[in-house]
Amino acid sequence: MGARQGLRYQLDSIDVLWRPTPLTAWQLQEARNRLSEVVDRANESGVQVITRRGKEVAVIMSWDDYRRGYGRQGDLVDFLIRSPLAGSGIAIERDRTPIRPQPEL
Repeated sequence: MGARQGLRYQLDSIDVLWRPTPLTAWQLQEARNRLSEVVDRANESGVQVITRRGKEVAVIMSWDDYRRGYGRQGDLVDFLIRSPLAGSGIAIERDRTPIRPQPEL
């Protein structure tokens, strides 16, 4: 049967834009039998989707794609500094209302 091509939408984590990206789907048993080929294709062509009974259940991706999309990219402070809202003048105040009623002593 072989891998099948389909058009899916994949989040481009760098630009935070949706762009159509062709993904290849493999049935689980076939991916198991041809794992080396699936890994090679992930390195050459991008994300490979694994299906079980027609349902997408897993992906195989290159290490570079993983690091680019899911690797640690700084802490919360770095994220807030790089935010498009940084320097926009939005005033955010913390709600100081107690979460729980304070016990009486």
